[in-house]
Amino acid sequence: MLRRVSTPPSDSIVSELQAMRTSIDALSERLGELAADNRQLREELEQSQTARTELVAQAEHLIHQLAAARMEVRTLKGAAS
Repeated sequence: MLRRVSTPPSDSIVSELQAMRTSIDALSERLGELAADNRQLREELEQSQTARTELVAQAEHLIHQLAAARMEVRTLKGAAS
């Protein structure tokens, strides 16, 4: 009984496999870049959200202070009359 002997891959198959490997390597590198960009964008988004929250709190505080100042002015005008 004869054993089946595998034939070495042809040059075209080797070239195609090498091209696939190059493509996979490039895709892996690009995926790493995209993941890094994503991390950076998430950090920037978090910083923006924090800044927005702080600005809203400051605006609310200023509105409250303005309302208190208006009430004080009205009180002073009423006392002066």
